[in-house]
Amino acid sequence: MDMKISFNPIYSPQFKSSSSFYKTQEGKEIGTFTWFFRQDLDWKRFIEYQTELFKNKDNVNIVQFGASDGTEAYTYLMSFFEYADEKDIAKFCPIEAYDIKESMVKMASDGYINISSTDKENMDKLGINWEKSFRLAKTEPYYNNTTLYLTKSRLKQRVNFNHGDMFQILPTLKDESNTILLCRNCLGYFDDTPQKIYQFIKTVSEVLKKDSLFVTGNLEAEIPYIESFLRQSNFEPVMRNVFKKL
Repeated sequence: MDMKISFNPIYSPQFKSSSSFYKTQEGKEIGTFTWFFRQDLDWKRFIEYQTELFKNKDNVNIVQFGASDGTEAYTYLMSFFEYADEKDIAKFCPIEAYDIKESMVKMASDGYINISSTDKENMDKLGINWEKSFRLAKTEPYYNNTTLYLTKSRLKQRVNFNHGDMFQILPTLKDESNTILLCRNCLGYFDDTPQKIYQFIKTVSEVLKKDSLFVTGNLEAEIPYIESFLRQSNFEPVMRNVFKKL
């Protein structure tokens, strides 16, 4: 496929709020934002559902596009530790996480991450002991004046951060009805929508086999034709922002 992701990074991410800024091909500047335990997914229900769905599988492939600083992958892992038997985590790992921003991949691969005071408050309310997973780090020289944390091995060793274009990676995925594709809050940034979104979902449908999962976010939920495209491509919603291939 010769399709490319539609936006190109123009400068390094600013981590005051785990945000990153880009320009589209038309020159429009956009910002992307992420944080721990985004409320557009019921993490407890999702972990319990996927654990039951894949209980007879020896391994499960988890692929994440738009990996950012690792917040989403780490939210998944902390949710697993909280809501499932930790001894079962091995068959769901490592998570293969991709981002088009090389400096973002470098930072995540080095184990650095921003945790805001709001993140800490939200995790405390959920009963998530974030200090089990992160420790305070010295300020990294290429992110001056930013308080960063280092990810502990219980999370970091379970995620591979890769630089890659999601349109190029997607057709290469191998699925045996044992894949979770996390593509959360990404599709709405595509140019040439809805055509490009339809092309992407069509390829997802061709790659994923029966019972594999495609997981989206609130950005996709706000675009009404995305769920219609998913239904047309033989996906059924099983909970908010989670779709199973039929």
